[in-house]
Amino acid sequence: MIILPLLTFGVVFLGLFGLNSRRQDRWGGGRLSLLESAAFLGAYLAAFTEILSLLRLLTGPWSALCWGLALILAGWLGWRGGWLADGLHALLAHRPRPDGFDWAAGAILALILILLLVAALVSPSNNNDSLQYHMSRVMHWAQDRSLGFYATAYEAQLYNPIWAETVVLDLHLLWGSDRLANLVQWSSLLLALIGASLLAKLLGAGRRGQWAAAAFTAGLPMALLEATSTQNDLVTAFWLVDLLVFIVLSVRRRLYRDELIGLSGAFGLGLLTKGSFYPFATAPMVFFIVIQFRTDKPGRVILRGVTIGLIVAALNAGYWTRNTLVYGGPLGPASYFENKAVNFRNPARIPGVMLENILLNLSMPKDSLSSSMVRELTASFDSIGLHTLDGFTPQWGWNHEDLAGNPLQMIAIPLTLLLLILGWRRIDRGPVGAYLAVCIGVFVLMSVFIRIADVERRYQLPFFVAWAPLFGLAAAATGRKWLAPASVLLLLSVSFPWVLFNRTRPLIAMRPSSDPFTIPCLAGCTAGSVLNEPPVRVLFADWIDLQGPYADAAIRQSACSSVGLQLDSHDIEYAFWWLLDAPRSGIRLESISTYPQLERFIDPGFKPCAILCTVCRGKTSLHGLGLVSDYTGKVQLYMGPDFSPEPGQ
Repeated sequence: MIILPLLTFGVVFLGLFGLNSRRQDRWGGGRLSLLESAAFLGAYLAAFTEILSLLRLLTGPWSALCWGLALILAGWLGWRGGWLADGLHALLAHRPRPDGFDWAAGAILALILILLLVAALVSPSNNNDSLQYHMSRVMHWAQDRSLGFYATAYEAQLYNPIWAETVVLDLHLLWGSDRLANLVQWSSLLLALIGASLLAKLLGAGRRGQWAAAAFTAGLPMALLEATSTQNDLVTAFWLVDLLVFIVLSVRRRLYRDELIGLSGAFGLGLLTKGSFYPFATAPMVFFIVIQFRTDKPGRVILRGVTIGLIVAALNAGYWTRNTLVYGGPLGPASYFENKAVNFRNPARIPGVMLENILLNLSMPKDSLSSSMVRELTASFDSIGLHTLDGFTPQWGWNHEDLAGNPLQMIAIPLTLLLLILGWRRIDRGPVGAYLAVCIGVFVLMSVFIRIADVERRYQLPFFVAWAPLFGLAAAATGRKWLAPASVLLLLSVSFPWVLFNRTRPLIAMRPSSDPFTIPCLAGCTAGSVLNEPPVRVLFADWIDLQGPYADAAIRQSACSSVGLQLDSHDIEYAFWWLLDAPRSGIRLESISTYPQLERFIDPGFKPCAILCTVCRGKTSLHGLGLVSDYTGKVQLYMGPDFSPEPGQ
């Protein structure tokens, strides 16, 4: 059934490509059609998922039916309007003439994407956040056939934005397993490359400059490491780039109706993907509003604003409503967002935070070098009476997706500014100056409204992808023809360590072992290669000490079809779903201990015959079930026929 969304995307793309070819607009074309298709079908997925959820029909056949209806409708509209024929004709008539550089850069980029695709397909979702909430919520939704709230030990499964995981859910329902889960992030990287190169074109860059923008994005260590996981920062980065494409396009000319809908979809789906998108989108949307009022009548601008607002509200209505009913606000618990926006209440701290956000990207292959750099900077500031970096002692991990930075790209940002100054006469200063101001605004607002901890430095990824078009333009604007091609080949070539040596999902392992696809620990050790490690070993790559206890407990109680979970808030819940192959195997998992505000979601009819507990060490019975085994103090297994809802039993 997975072929249905792929066919639908192809038909929608072909129709939009035909529509754009009719307009004979030099800013349109295949890339714009791809980005529009992503926005349209992303919005469609969000809409039908919410509708099926209300009816508790979130299953593979119903999802396939929705995609089949979309395929028929898109095909009928495209055929009736002649857009499919025009799109096919334009596609066949489009004959690019690549030169030697295009072939070389394209081959390297294709190799990077293929290697990442292999890792994404063979690796279980083993990122910490994936195990704790991204994939756990997907399994609950699949089991419940609904996006509705449920009892859980980790509230982030409920109140965090949902779009990226709804795509994972759809793939899971159509394919029948989590094998394709990592492709959501991988596909977002591919679309972000396309969007960044198109943005460079809209800013005035030629082919070499567009290649440089794509290489800047493809070489981001954060992006390369996340492209094989089920996190959502790459998805967020893509929606920001998609939004920026339509906004910059509105500077070049008035948006067509379908493009306005595409902008609305990118904006709404970005908000539905990650809370950090709110500050990321603020500067671009303010710029868009200013441009609209400067170039059109107020009445038309207000009408467009209402249209955008209605589309955004419709896409987020289900998510906002569920949060409001339980937490009193559309974005979840107020305490969570007050903690994230702590910088906003302390303006004097913001310059220091901006500096910390810069330094977090200067991660070296040796952690000691990174730590020494921070110590030296702290001492230098202290010597002149500035205590900006006091208490700033970050963790480092150059090839860990939660701890990696973007050192080359961070160094390239001031270089971009210098090159733009040198080539100022050769660029279209109005749009470029405005886009530069927007990117700076994105960085400032990110520092003001997002508290970025050590393991959250990946939150910066959308900013770097948004900066890529400026780098591409600057590299090609100096008049030195060698600079852009050289930067492309450099950025693509040096990206391979992050492609190959991901600490938890390496294609080539670095460890003291004679296993295939393994080399010595040249820059720190990694887990075993995903090409020869058993999947269960890959799943627990960051939690090796839990593999034995979790697996033994799951195997021992696998004959029971109703399993209660009593976990700590940061336990890797998804590991139990994966080990038990639930819910596909028919085993039902439910949390029997939760927060007071979530107790209403505990099913009184649920009577587990087994309980997996990670916080019950020393207890010989739990809810009327007797202790079967305590697995090294990590997991306690209780089994029996007489479950009691009273926790003291």
